[in-house]
Amino acid sequence: MRVSTLSETSVVVQWSPPELLERNGPIEGYEVTLIYKNGTRRAYPISGSTFNFQVEGIAIATIGNVSRIIAYESCSLVCVGLPKFAELNITVAARTTAGLGPVSLPTPANFNELGQL
Repeated sequence: MRVSTLSETSVVVQWSPPELLERNGPIEGYEVTLIYKNGTRRAYPISGSTFNFQVEGIAIATIGNVSRIIAYESCSLVCVGLPKFAELNITVAARTTAGLGPVSLPTPANFNELGQL
């Protein structure tokens, strides 16, 4: 998995699907979790494709500085509306009919790439 900062309040998350032999059935979607330094966790179940997507547990047209997902294409996701220079890690897990698969290792959103910290 790779996390790249786009701005002081947004990141793009990119990952590869699990290997075919490691899947417990067809992949129906993914769960992306934002883990903030203070321990707050926000999990976003995502399914579908660019043209037909569904986000459960979060509004797309949204409220305040709640993190919101604006694009889901293949195995990449853009998260916007994050707290400015948020200290957070991100994990991803695939979902099949058997449930949620293994969770990736936490990957930090490195806002230092922007030269702002």
